[in-house]
Amino acid sequence: MVLGSQSAIHNRTKFFNPSENKLKIYSQSKRHINKHMLRVMVIEGNAYWVKDNVFFVAETESGSVLHDTAKQVDTSSMSKADIHKMMFILDKLKESQ
Repeated sequence: MVLGSQSAIHNRTKFFNPSENKLKIYSQSKRHINKHMLRVMVIEGNAYWVKDNVFFVAETESGSVLHDTAKQVDTSSMSKADIHKMMFILDKLKESQ
């Protein structure tokens, strides 16, 4: 007696083995990228990145980051709108790590 196709049985039993329990596997290349490369986001002529848990900003010119203008982001004197912008940038920089 046939109870159904393989996909039909899978659809009935997939809830007993949730995918949230799967272990995240980090490959050697992924670890290398996370260790040696920086993610940079360019918005409105400024480049933003995080290095050693410090948030930096620098000006850009023709798509290139001007390293001489790099400085730490000072959030103590920012408006609420600017703080939300910085939080959005931080979320996007950390998104796929």
